[in-house]
Amino acid sequence: MEFPLSATVTLVTLGIYFRVLANVSKVRAKTDIWGPATSGSYELECAIRSQTNMTEHLVMFFPLLWLCAFLNSDLSAAVLGSLFPVGRIFYARHYPTGHRPGFLIQLFSEIALFLAVSFGLVLSVM
Repeated sequence: MEFPLSATVTLVTLGIYFRVLANVSKVRAKTDIWGPATSGSYELECAIRSQTNMTEHLVMFFPLLWLCAFLNSDLSAAVLGSLFPVGRIFYARHYPTGHRPGFLIQLFSEIALFLAVSFGLVLSVM
């Protein structure tokens, strides 16, 4: 396998995503509010928002992670990308009152990956 570290970060991140999705189901069962309803309980709205926010960021994170692995190295992608799941764990555990540090950790990961991809792309065309 050419990118085992990036694959590991991907798998860990997807595991966290599955846990966040399961939390929405758990809160739905606890509050007895079933889909398609998304309101009626503050706890449910927070669980759904936390899950939705992660979905929104996965769209950017996965391409950046794999482009970084391809254009730079598997190690650099994994190191920069490993901050993303750490931030998402913190975000989900502390949403909504203390989620900002988790958001900033994952955002730093995305920005660092973006810069690494940009650098790698420039070097590859020179």
